[in-house]
Formats: sequence, structure tokens, C-alpha cells
Amino acid sequence: MPQARIPARVVALSALLLCTALVGPQITSATTKVGASGTITVISNVPDSVESHGGTTITHATAHVVFAGTLGGQATEIYTAITHRNGRVSLHGKGFFNGTILGRTGTLDYVFHGDATSGQIVSIHGTGGLRHVHVKLPYALDPATGIYHYRGWVRLS
Repeated sequence: MPQARIPARVVALSALLLCTALVGPQITSATTKVGASGTITVISNVPDSVESHGGTTITHATAHVVFAGTLGGQATEIYTAITHRNGRVSLHGKGFFNGTILGRTGTLDYVFHGDATSGQIVSIHGTGGLRHVHVKLPYALDPATGIYHYRGWVRLS
């Protein structure tokens, strides 16, 4: 009885399928970047200390804010405001968010910088469901309402 010859392509494909079955699917580390928008409402803003130096005023303060929209929750912000001689204000600080982002709940630490009417928030560390969440949120004050609006992105990994 003559033996049937198996084409090389069939052997190669069979070997590939066997290796895939033995090794299993490879897990990849994918990230998803989605748009984020909403509001930030200042609930309280209390100066901790104020000092003046040659026409420049430095204020250290603590604010409590509420995020709504893509981010939902509360944050405490500890910051420094420098009011320059010409009236320009520079802000920089750190925030501690506790809430939900895109269905994930946890805490998110962030830094922010800007002036009295606009700036940017960037995350630095998360815990719980926000452990691998990164945000970059430019924000601006709506002078008519006194509420800040943010529009940026959230990256999930």
C-alpha cells in the first residue's frame, strides 16, 4: 500500500497550531486612552499661612473640591499661590482624589499647576481600582459660575 505524502504547508500549519495550543494565548499589556470632561467645584478654600516679601505674597492653602463628569468624587488639595507684584497669580500643589473614574474606584494622587483661572492636573499615583489609571486634565474657570471645567484624557492600563 503506497503512503500518502503530506504537503509541507500542512505540516508547518499543524506545527504552528500545536505550539499555539501548548503555549496558550499571550497576554499583552494594552492601554486605552479616552477623553475626559467635567467640572470641579470648590467647596472650601482656607489659607493656612500668608507671607509677603517685597510686593510678592505667598499663600499656602488647603481646598476641598468635588469632581463631576468622567471623574466623580472628592479631593483635598494642598497648594501654594504666589501673587506677583504685577497681580499675576501662580499656583502649584498636590491633590488627593477619592472616587470613581470610568467605573473604577480608588484613590488618585495628582499634581496641578497654573494660575488663578486655568491650569493642568496630572496624576502621579493611584490605589485600588485607580492603580493603573493616569490622567492629564487641563482646566479653566467659568467666571460666570465660579466652577472649573476640565477636558483632557484618562489612560487605563
